[in-house]
Amino acid sequence: MEKNMLEKIRETADFILKEIGEAPRIGIILGTGLGDLVNHIEISKELNYKDIPHFPVSTVEGHSGKLIFGKLGGKYIMAMQGRFHYYEGYDMKQVTFPVRVMRQLGVELLFVSNAAGGMNKEFKVGDVMVITDHINLFPENPLRGKNYEELGPRFPAMTEAYSLGLIKMADDIARDENIRLMHGVYVGTPGPTFETPAEYEYFRIIGGDAVGMSTVPEVIVANHAGMTVFGVSVITDLGGKDVKEVGWKIYHEMENNQTEISQLGEFGLIDRLTKEFPLRNPETKKGVGDDAAVLSFGDNDVLVTTDLLLEGIHFDLRYVPLKHLGYKAAIVNFSDIYAMNGTPKQITVSLGVSSRFTVEHLDELYSGIRLACDLYGVDLVGGDTSASVTGLVISITCLGTASPEEVVGRDGAKPTDIICVSGDLGAAFMGLQLLERENRVGAGQKDFQPDFSGKEYILERQLKPEARRDIVEELRNTGIKPTAMMDVSDGLSSELLHICHKSGTGCRVYEDKIPIDYQTALMAEEFNMNLVTAAMNGGEDYELLFTVPITDHEKVEKLKGVRMIGYITKPELGCALVTRDGAEMQIKAQGWNAFTDKD
Repeated sequence: MEKNMLEKIRETADFILKEIGEAPRIGIILGTGLGDLVNHIEISKELNYKDIPHFPVSTVEGHSGKLIFGKLGGKYIMAMQGRFHYYEGYDMKQVTFPVRVMRQLGVELLFVSNAAGGMNKEFKVGDVMVITDHINLFPENPLRGKNYEELGPRFPAMTEAYSLGLIKMADDIARDENIRLMHGVYVGTPGPTFETPAEYEYFRIIGGDAVGMSTVPEVIVANHAGMTVFGVSVITDLGGKDVKEVGWKIYHEMENNQTEISQLGEFGLIDRLTKEFPLRNPETKKGVGDDAAVLSFGDNDVLVTTDLLLEGIHFDLRYVPLKHLGYKAAIVNFSDIYAMNGTPKQITVSLGVSSRFTVEHLDELYSGIRLACDLYGVDLVGGDTSASVTGLVISITCLGTASPEEVVGRDGAKPTDIICVSGDLGAAFMGLQLLERENRVGAGQKDFQPDFSGKEYILERQLKPEARRDIVEELRNTGIKPTAMMDVSDGLSSELLHICHKSGTGCRVYEDKIPIDYQTALMAEEFNMNLVTAAMNGGEDYELLFTVPITDHEKVEKLKGVRMIGYITKPELGCALVTRDGAEMQIKAQGWNAFTDKD
């Protein structure tokens, strides 16, 4: 006679308890792409699904199929590395069987996670969404059929399917740790097909913020069993983009010993992708690896640089005005040309525009680009436009000129050269922190007015930076030609390492010589941030970092707005920051990286 579900649950729980000895009180279900959390568990026991009585076996690529027991954050837990899905052919009782077993073992608190498609326009790829509620669109309810009172009531309430207390705790932690944390309603669908554009729109209209093919049945059963539930979704795509079969396959392969892009970083990725491309044409003097490529046509060299800006990665339109965005998008390209000791002359502007933008929005964006071109004497000479499903995409290419003998790259620094930087550092980063804080505080408040009084300088450094044309002109007028130069876009530490790597040198930089504005210092104190860390790693300052021969020391001393912060050394001495007490700390590239988490 076939055993009923209650008997199977008890047999499975008894088997597991004999294997592990101690019963956990916390259970975790790891969703797609989140299996690496296992690396943080002090594992005491692993059980393969195939070895556990009555357990289904996951058929999904990227789901390992193990129960893992151990300590995480000092708490004894059990974790499912790989879950079961309705679309695999299991019925709902099989899909939720592990949750029943967890409860039989004594699990009281269940953490569920998943990868989901985002529908909320405020979301961006990589966001973590705390699930506040769900919408069940599965064709079968896991509680359908005979109810065993030992497992839970016939008609369980779902008014607080996700614990409000745990959600508040997560919010408090996110606020204290300055973590971007979103909230939303999860829509559960049977799969395995991804959603059509019309379905995405429908899910959004009925109140959904993210959609996926799991979690809801597990949460229903957990609530039926009296467990406390906390859930999160990692937003892996937005509104149906990036979910073609090839894209999803690549996403799953990230768990199969593939190299994640974030491990290489932007510059490491560029090096890897371009190292097999030789320079074939005599007109190409410098290719990939500097602020701009250098091409030789006639008497002057032509400098070429390009930047790509993506909504949700490089800018957030909740607090960045379109005119400021247009101005900044142009300026960052001008800055690259000046960093090569050149003069920007022309730009092309290409846009990807989603349907939520109007003609008037684009007028505002272009008014900022026009203002930058007017102030810096640059011509707009072309570009392209296209529809986009990812929000706003801006790609600007800038052409500049320089006489061949005046071009400066990153590779000319020599031991004993003086390291100099223009302006001050860290202000743009602190301006960003301020904007993000006020945006979080004002979320959901209709008449909220942000408090920016006394902080105008750091805001302007973030929203309306300037290219340091004045410094380049002053260097020329003084007869100083830097041996190496680049602009500070990703952080002083990152740019120092780039120059030293390209030049084959080391460096010493003095903490007490790093220029920092008073408003930046006050803001860092308010945020309880290390001031030097903000200055070294913040990025987006667009100041000029350059090296000059020690023989130009007296000339540099007379330059307004330039500070000498250290010197170049032999490569075997490495790159170090000399602290105020004389200690040396290795400089690490911790500046802004588009391929990492953090916002």
